[in-house]
Amino acid sequence: MDPQIKNMIKLAVLKDKRIEFINGLTIEEISTIIMHAEKLTSLEIDTQKFMLFRNTYTDFQEAIKSNNVQNKLSRIILELMSTFKAFLDHWEALLKRTYGKDSSEVKIFKASTSEEYDNHFSYRFIYELQNSIRHVSMPNLNFSSSLTEENTIKYHLSLYKNELLANYSHWKSIIKKDLALLPDTFDFIPLIDDLHLK
Repeated sequence: MDPQIKNMIKLAVLKDKRIEFINGLTIEEISTIIMHAEKLTSLEIDTQKFMLFRNTYTDFQEAIKSNNVQNKLSRIILELMSTFKAFLDHWEALLKRTYGKDSSEVKIFKASTSEEYDNHFSYRFIYELQNSIRHVSMPNLNFSSSLTEENTIKYHLSLYKNELLANYSHWKSIIKKDLALLPDTFDFIPLIDDLHLK
């Protein structure tokens, strides 16, 4: 590197709208900073996939409180299912590319998602529901609201158990057992809320 260029590259901080130079940087230090900056940029891009799910959940919350909810629900539910599955697929692919398909990082990720699937109905139901929506169709959604004892509005988005079972033949046995314990019509909103909090 040209000595003049090297002397021009310095570490600085911004204080009270003034730039204060701290020290000159060596070629090795510059390379290290660039490498870590690239990793941070890559992480930010990858975490945006999770934020897409969070943002779609926020859209869902706003939609159920709007006057034109029926026209928005199917689209937002489809987006919610898609961003949820896309995040899982993309994150697993990222871990495999970065660390190798047999790495401990991939094994930890798979163990974590398996634990969620095995122990949380909301996770496994929505995971399988997105398969049903992707391969068959959007289920019928019945939107309603009620007034609580505290005079606040509570929103409900009902799914029909028998329709779900009849329209999709690939439900896993654990989901069929879950559904058997539910009433014929059940509220989907608490499941979405629970998934969002995980």
